[in-house]
Amino acid sequence: MRSFLIIITGILISYNVSGQRRNVEWGTSENPFMYGEMAISYGTHLSGKVGINTIYPNDNILSVIAFFDTRRDPNAPSDFKQGLIATNPQQTLYMTGVCLGKVLYTDHQAIRYTVKGGASLGMIRTPENYEGNSGLFNSNYTYSHKTQVTAGLLINPTVEFAIARRFGFSFGMFSNVTFNSLVVGMEGGILFGRLRNRKA
Repeated sequence: MRSFLIIITGILISYNVSGQRRNVEWGTSENPFMYGEMAISYGTHLSGKVGINTIYPNDNILSVIAFFDTRRDPNAPSDFKQGLIATNPQQTLYMTGVCLGKVLYTDHQAIRYTVKGGASLGMIRTPENYEGNSGLFNSNYTYSHKTQVTAGLLINPTVEFAIARRFGFSFGMFSNVTFNSLVVGMEGGILFGRLRNRKA
């Protein structure tokens, strides 16, 4: 995954340096493009994200997001059984973040790249104090939860397909590196709002 990120980042940077950005379709208007996104990613965690993006004036992007990341608690006992009505213990992050980055344009009117990075802040909820339990319907362990404040770094390169002026799709990578957990996954989402100008 680390090699994948390095390769993709290198391609996008070299594309930007080559000067092949196309602003006819995308950002020549003085009014910034503002659009929402809803995305799901899967990798080390299952993650869900909502956010608002603003492109200004031509190739800068600002994103404000809220998201969660969840996975089976890595410290759960190896013989943990969830029972008939109980579920596996989950370590979950609830966070918000702000990202800044660049938009890299292509010759195609509906495709662009975004490279974003920023900071996140929120809470992590982790199971603890596992104790053996006997019961037909419940898990074979009981546990409590500990909630902590945590902060992290965000990396979120994507490819956006603005198939219409106000609707599109995105695919990319989502990463959130905190003091407590490393989140890396492949992401897919939908875009809605003012994505691009009318065809010139």
